[in-house]
Amino acid sequence: FCEWQEVAAANDLSCSSGLLVEAFTSGIVVSRSNTPEQRICVKFDARKDSRELCVNVLPREIVPQLPKRFGGLRVGQEVAASQELMFGGVVGVHFGVRGRIVGPHLPDRIEVRFEWRADGSHGTVSVQPF
Repeated sequence: FCEWQEVAAANDLSCSSGLLVEAFTSGIVVSRSNTPEQRICVKFDARKDSRELCVNVLPREIVPQLPKRFGGLRVGQEVAASQELMFGGVVGVHFGVRGRIVGPHLPDRIEVRFEWRADGSHGTVSVQPF
């Protein structure tokens, strides 16, 4: 991650006093923290405690925001399967099933976690946006 890079929280971020930042909240990398854990200082768009302070996160706690070439799609945005998604001849996700973008995957694909999968899996699916 580099300074001024757009990111999103990969999961809910909590501290000893409770929920601090909800999953998929957008933010900007401000700097690297001077901590042994190699934390990254991020200014999130919103915090649950309504404070305006930056949050020091581990690299695994954030994901890069989608580049502009994805037509304005954002990490955390709700989407739906635009067709039956097939995996080896078996329907994995039915047309119309809703999901949430969890991050980029390869140069031209996005990772989506669907609410329900016909194949019984709970993993994300790499799809092409359009």
